[in-house]
Amino acid sequence: MPFRSKSQVRACFAKNDPKWDCHKFAHETDDIKKLPEKKKKRSFKEYVEAKEADLLEAKKEKMSKAHAEAPKNPSAEAQKAVKKIPFSVKDADNQSLKTK
Repeated sequence: MPFRSKSQVRACFAKNDPKWDCHKFAHETDDIKKLPEKKKKRSFKEYVEAKEADLLEAKKEKMSKAHAEAPKNPSAEAQKAVKKIPFSVKDADNQSLKTK
């Protein structure tokens, strides 16, 4: 995760938290000298747009996953189901006539 501001850099190195790999973060940052002093806060409109984009992406991912799990050839599945029926409707009519 690259740093987004100089204040993040200072906070990371000042905390000495073993969970944070500050040297790795600094390496992933393009140019620390060009970072702003503080990260610009997003407006509410930008926040809502980002949330909508995330939700849309999640919905697309869910749809593609459902599409991948769907049977490839539904007619082949239907044909297999029909083959499992022991006799046709015509045979059923003949059997009902025989039993009468």
